[in-house]
Amino acid sequence: MSAPAQDRAGRVRAVILLVLVLVVIAAVGVLYLQLRQETAEKAAQYERDARVAAPAGFGDAGLELSRGGDAELVVQTDLTCPHCQEFFAEHGDDLAREAEAGRRTVVLQVVEARGGSRTNETALGYLVAAVQDSDVEPLTLYRAVSEAVTGMDDDAPVDEVAGSVRGALSDVGVDVGQEVPTLSRDERRWFAARTYENREGPGSVPAVLVDGEEVDPDEGLAPPSP
Repeated sequence: MSAPAQDRAGRVRAVILLVLVLVVIAAVGVLYLQLRQETAEKAAQYERDARVAAPAGFGDAGLELSRGGDAELVVQTDLTCPHCQEFFAEHGDDLAREAEAGRRTVVLQVVEARGGSRTNETALGYLVAAVQDSDVEPLTLYRAVSEAVTGMDDDAPVDEVAGSVRGALSDVGVDVGQEVPTLSRDERRWFAARTYENREGPGSVPAVLVDGEEVDPDEGLAPPSP
């Protein structure tokens, strides 16, 4: 190939490379803008959901197990999360003692970290109904419902979930009837807001927070310093 032809071929390759680089940059830019838009939309949806009133029996942040002192202990958890179930098997009694002591405000913040599976939504409906229709301690209700769905598939048949949860609630003295309770639209939005807070904060469950800061469970559940 002659020198002029080689020069032309080199220029063509350079132009092609430049075009490819520009295409990649443009694609990255489009993806970045899409991500920014999705993030902004999620944040806007959270702001709307966060203004929805809490379900009856729930506080603004979640199930209040106790109120007292200046400090706040929040446990973020998912009814069907295996790690959360292990957490309550190990620390549930510690959490109950801390709530009973009344040294600080203790909140159980129930989220849908596993994506709102059918099993989780059914269990959550029963938890809300039990909180609204009984005087049993919320922590007892939560543990009963969560233990009832331990080991179930995310999309277990509703009848299977319902039967197991009704039996567990009956064992703690709560009769929720035969009809499967469902969450209202506003209740779904409220739980969605709590879930968003978890994803933007700790990012996983279970999570223990003291005055908004995530801490190790052993540290968080220890009695506060005098």
